[in-house]
Amino acid sequence: MPKEIFDGKEVAVLDKIYFEQSTDRILPSSKSQLIQLLSILQRNAQMEILISGHTDNVGDEEMLMELSINRAAAVKDYLTRNGIEENRIRIQGWGHIKPITSNNTESQRRLNRRVEARIIKFK
Repeated sequence: MPKEIFDGKEVAVLDKIYFEQSTDRILPSSKSQLIQLLSILQRNAQMEILISGHTDNVGDEEMLMELSINRAAAVKDYLTRNGIEENRIRIQGWGHIKPITSNNTESQRRLNRRVEARIIKFK
């Protein structure tokens, strides 16, 4: 099992991938974590992952679902533009339906706005 981001787990919360507010535009401050994920995929050529986008609960439900899908797609696009085969990466958007904490405060909503990577094949 690869270390770094996954640290022995199947699912990694990519909590250092940031987006421009209400868009799927990845901010430059995300580069370090994107490079880490890219490096893991480059070193483990048989690994396949699922990138899941999540939002908080502020806004129109349909728009939040679309935003979560688009953010997952943006991460996939970064990886494929940097040499990872497209068929090794699946995406899914969850909108606000899978929070990891309540959405009562801004700090809690910030935790719910996340991207996760799940290993779906590793050998």
